[in-house]
Amino acid sequence: MSAPTRHVSICRNGNMKDARVVIVPQKDWDSLMKTASNKFKIKAKRAFTCGGLEISKEDWNQGSNALINDILSNPKEAIVISEGKDFIGFVTANLNAKSETAVGTFEKEPEKDEIVQKNAVIRVLCNKSAVEEEAIRQLEATAKLPNVMFAVGMPDLHPGKGFPIGSATASRSVFYPHLVGTDIGCGMTLTRTAIKTKSVKNLDKWVNRIRGLEGPWNGDVTSFLTLRNLESGQFDSQMGTIGGGNHFAELQCVEEVVDREEFEKLGMDNDFLYLLAHSGSRSLGFSVLDSHTSKFGQKGILEGSIESVDYMKGHDNAVEWAKANRDLITLRFLSALQGIDVNPDSDEITEDIEEETDLRAMEFATLGATKILDVVHNSVVKREFEMEDEENKGKKVNLWLHRKGAAPSDVGPVVIPGSRGAFSYLVLPSSENILQQHGAFSLAHGAGRKWARGKAQNSGRTQEKSNENLMTTSLGSKVICEDKDLLFEEQPDAYKEITTIIE
Repeated sequence: MSAPTRHVSICRNGNMKDARVVIVPQKDWDSLMKTASNKFKIKAKRAFTCGGLEISKEDWNQGSNALINDILSNPKEAIVISEGKDFIGFVTANLNAKSETAVGTFEKEPEKDEIVQKNAVIRVLCNKSAVEEEAIRQLEATAKLPNVMFAVGMPDLHPGKGFPIGSATASRSVFYPHLVGTDIGCGMTLTRTAIKTKSVKNLDKWVNRIRGLEGPWNGDVTSFLTLRNLESGQFDSQMGTIGGGNHFAELQCVEEVVDREEFEKLGMDNDFLYLLAHSGSRSLGFSVLDSHTSKFGQKGILEGSIESVDYMKGHDNAVEWAKANRDLITLRFLSALQGIDVNPDSDEITEDIEEETDLRAMEFATLGATKILDVVHNSVVKREFEMEDEENKGKKVNLWLHRKGAAPSDVGPVVIPGSRGAFSYLVLPSSENILQQHGAFSLAHGAGRKWARGKAQNSGRTQEKSNENLMTTSLGSKVICEDKDLLFEEQPDAYKEITTIIE
């Protein structure tokens, strides 16, 4: 029996007038790329929405991305095919838009801003880590966006899809959704488990217990979201799932404590294992950015405008959804590992506990677990800065701080993880404001990519690395990943040495 097929409208990157309808098998990325290559006489490698958001091979093959399905069901939409270059346009939904670099509709005339700075402050905070020239070029291009005042690259700075990852950018009176990206709210949660370090014996047995956690959760997602003041929606099936790319859930033990007092203030103990969960808002964040780019491309949004209120509503919801997602990933992981049900009847609990915060804590308490921290790497927030140019030096101004792959340095301790098979570091940022601002109130969020994903795949195959030797790290830990391409993409060699980031 032949595989189900679907009609897909495709066009070339940079020439969206030549859209053509083709018939391809459902959930088959390779067939889509092969068909596009034949139609346009190119070597197709990447795909985007008309708004410029990249469609991953994982999302296409899974066929569970509600946003992509919505796009494909719209006859006016097309999939933009690229030979490997980033999305270059043009946005069909924006043909009649004005040519300004920012958009904004106001109910009343906004107040004038007296602060004027001719050039942005650009800094790259690297001591021992190597930073690619392309990442520097992207940071400089970001600094040239209108009203950008500060553009700071972290030690893990590396090239992104047009704009760098591992950066913090502050702008006045306007913010840029594409500087946050699609995975709004992506971040990390560190949780102390009830599992004793000395109980680590048979890792293979543990591996078998937690296999299959990437599938949809079979619990009551609506109740889980309601408990967090979030609404149920089209992306419920992704709640509690890690996703692709560099996202992970990792069981860790404490190797060394440098500051015992600060360590114990966090309620931490060497005798227990910890779970670090790294994930975001999945397709929900994608949909928030796509809603903006499909109308306005990469234009910024003027603060105080109707458009700014609309975007920030979606942004803030995605941030909270991502936090809930990390909570559920943690609960699912520990529940499977410990064999304890973490989906108790909510009515039964409510009889004894009224506060929602207590209910959320009970989910973790059921497993003997305690959340240590949750930090967000991708977001835009208002933050007070002191101007550094001669004309305005010392003046305080509230700016829009965009973080793209950058941990906040103004919320307390954060975890900076290494690659698979490397240590992670729990660090306490300096509280001195001058040092905080020097780094745009941000820190590195990880080791940072050294190789692009394509190079990582090719290197793995050239060196004849097998799935088996990538499933066990140099520290002896086990890796659970069913996607062979992702195993190669996320191999330790594809990342910078974490000590060069920390030092």
